Amino acid sequence: MLKNKISKFMEELHGGYATFFNKETGRVGHVFGERYNNKIVQPNEYGLWLSRYIHRQAVEAGIVKDVRDYIWTSYREYIGLEPIKFIKPWVILEQFGDPINDFKGVAKRYEEFVTGEEGEKFDIDWENLKTPVIGDFEFINKLQGKAEMRRMPVLKELLHSVSNELKTTVEVLLEPAGHQQKRLRAEAINILYKNHKLKIFEIAKLLNVSRFTVMRYLED
Repeated sequence: MLKNKISKFMEELHGGYATFFNKETGRVGHVFGERYNNKIVQPNEYGLWLSRYIHRQAVEAGIVKDVRDYIWTSYREYIGLEPIKFIKPWVILEQFGDPINDFKGVAKRYEEFVTGEEGEKFDIDWENLKTPVIGDFEFINKLQGKAEMRRMPVLKELLHSVSNELKTTVEVLLEPAGHQQKRLRAEAINILYKNHKLKIFEIAKLLNVSRFTVMRYLED
């Protein structure tokens, strides 16, 4: 039931619950410090580090001394102290062996990774990773490529809208001839960037020009 509904749950928690809480306590403003956000994480050292980081938070904060003693994460399910319910830990556990045929062995190796010094080698500065996709260069490029393929039809439709707004054609914006048509393309670039918040690389790809060309038109 929870599949693909975490974002909706967090939206209602931050919104509906906050409204209820403020009404009951007579306060105003945000109940929680920051908005909920999520990231796509490559299930290699980045995923492992994040799993370890989450499960160790109570220890690092001085709430408990043993990771096992904190019941508000899924750690106890990862290591077999509680039955696995709705979580799916396999993408992490499979990196420590075969959890189906050797769950105890895998759970022990994962526990050593979380609690021992072995996990310290994955010293990734999560606070400085601001992008929505976390992973190596190849992984990020692959996902960005898929995202661009899904987004491009929408951008092309947007380009048609902008060409209509400027009372010209897409063909003119793609291959302007003469000063007047180049001025129209410059206007289109500024509209796409300022009004529709497209990124420079998106505009460059959409108009089949270099990023330098886009930046030059934005500076004019």
